Amino acid sequence: MKFTRPGKPNDNAYIESFNGRLRDECLSETQFLTLIEAQIIIEAWRKDYNEERPHGSLDGLTPSEFAEQHTTMLNKLTVRKLPFRLV
Repeated sequence: MKFTRPGKPNDNAYIESFNGRLRDECLSETQFLTLIEAQIIIEAWRKDYNEERPHGSLDGLTPSEFAEQHTTMLNKLTVRKLPFRLV
């Protein structure tokens, strides 16, 4: 496993970008009173980030839209490449 070297955040720019978004959009805006409250709010933010929010790296699609589009494309390719006919 490769780790980021101390003082070299660009070794893993993806996680640094995510950490910055989490800090700016969730952690800095919320004062958590209990650990349970923090877990609930961070989980809601994570679900929004991973499932509902459009991502530039996915051409503006949400991750679920991208996954559906990708699965549909793969299914079409698989059907075309079958060397025999299913009965």
